[in-house]
Amino acid sequence: MKRFAIILLLAANGCASREVFDGDPQQAASQIQRWVPSGTPVATAQSIMTKHAFTCSWRTNEIDNMRFLDCYYQSSGGFFHMVLTCVDAQFPVKDGKVEIPYVKVYPKGP
Repeated sequence: MKRFAIILLLAANGCASREVFDGDPQQAASQIQRWVPSGTPVATAQSIMTKHAFTCSWRTNEIDNMRFLDCYYQSSGGFFHMVLTCVDAQFPVKDGKVEIPYVKVYPKGP
């Protein structure tokens, strides 16, 4: 019984710790650009990002009236993980299509 509890605990931690992003901004930017290449229609880009657990919203820059699709991701943290990985992807929008995003990766925790 004791072995079963240990195996179950290790399996739960292993499953919960599989995250898409490991904190490397270059890796995150590369992954997002593979999912949503420049020139993707905005609705398609938003749908793809949502399927990858991002929350998206619109923003307009008042200075130059440029529109952005802002997408935010936060890791689940897992069972033993206190520090979460957060990813912000800001897609400039031109003519109804997204351009190469600015990607920021940062830790969030106690």
